[in-house]
Parts: sequence; structure tokens; C-alpha cells
Amino acid sequence: MEGLVGAVGPGLALLLLVLTPLIYSVPEALLIGELASMLPLEGGYYQWVKRAFGPFTGFINGWLSWVYSLIDMAIYPVLFVQYARWFAPELSKLGAWGLALALIWGATWLNLRGTRVVGAASGWFVATVLAPFAVLAVAALWHWLGGPGPALLPVTPFHAAGTGGTTPPRWAARSSKRAARIRGRWPARCR
Repeated sequence: MEGLVGAVGPGLALLLLVLTPLIYSVPEALLIGELASMLPLEGGYYQWVKRAFGPFTGFINGWLSWVYSLIDMAIYPVLFVQYARWFAPELSKLGAWGLALALIWGATWLNLRGTRVVGAASGWFVATVLAPFAVLAVAALWHWLGGPGPALLPVTPFHAAGTGGTTPPRWAARSSKRAARIRGRWPARCR
């Protein structure tokens, strides 16, 4: 996400950061809420897929969910150590390993304590993550309403330099040409 502003410009980056949750996360949350209320079964996605498509597809979904979760969860200790290195650049390799292991074993300890402890800890983690955003939002509102400090200029330029503004990037033109060539080879019944 750090490279997004440099790649597309501040205005478009802000637009993407607002649109992505609206297009992806909100519908997914509504879908999960609907499925959870219609099928109140323990097992989540596995149970929903099994009920809709059968036990084999449910098994494959559960297995793939486990595999991607295993890989996805391995990213977070690494990211935590990278962010910690920004605050403590002198962190040694052994210290980085120790910090990553402390994070893993701390999360394991919380999970072994049960769902109530995990729920309470999750609330504190969310509050810790959202607190800086709340502080920045209040500071921005204060400046916007005329508080002392630098004026908040409009987000300009809207797009990154060299992208041509509203002109689509080269990859969009190339992919459109490829799609047109592929479509030309498709049978008429598939068009």
C-alpha cells in the first residue's frame, strides 16, 4: 500500500482506498451475515459450501482454506518484525527471530485460553490499531475547521506524474487488444 500513492497519485489512491471496501468488503460482510443467519452451523465456509455443492467440494474448500491460512498467517510475524525494525533499526537477526517467535507464541497462548480471551484481546488489538487513525482524523478535522497549522490543500495532482491523467495506462490498452484478438478466435456461440 505504501507504493500506491507514488504509483497512481494521491487522489486516485484515496479513491481506491475508499472504493475497495465498498466494492469488496461490504458485500462480503453482508453475504457472510446472511449465510450465518440462514445456516447457523459451526464450520463457516466449509458448512456452507458442503450444503450447497456436496461433501467433496466442502472438503476441498476446507482444505484450501486451511492451506491458504497457514501461508497467510506466516506473513504477519515477518511484517511485525519489519515494522519493529523501523522503530529499532539496531534489532539483530537473533532479536528479530525472538520477536517473531514471541508474537507467534503469544497468539498461540491466547488461542489456548479460549474464545472469550481471544475475543477480549481482539477488542484491545482493534482499539490499538484504530487509535492512531482516530487521532489523525480529529487532527485533520481541527485543521480543516481553521485550527492553527498548515492549510490542507486539495489532493493534487489527482493522478501520478507521467501516467497521462485520464489516459489509461499501457497495460490497459494491451490487455484490451489481447481480449479483442482472443474474442475474434472464439466460436460465435461463445460471443
